[in-house]
Amino acid sequence: MGIPSGWELVILLAVLVVLFGATKLPTAARAIGQSIRILKDETRGARSEQEPSALAPQQVNPPQRDNDALS
Repeated sequence: MGIPSGWELVILLAVLVVLFGATKLPTAARAIGQSIRILKDETRGARSEQEPSALAPQQVNPPQRDNDALS
């Protein structure tokens, strides 16, 4: 079962128009497009938050005091 093509797409489109009506299909397509856009933005944001923490410099410990020098 591959991607529908040719007449299969025409029949699928006709069924969608009958089920949802021609006026609701553009609204549904717009809502799906906005959802996909939001999902992409959120995944980019999550990746950008993870990258700097992985590349952050490690904490540098202060130099140790020499106890012999203090005595």
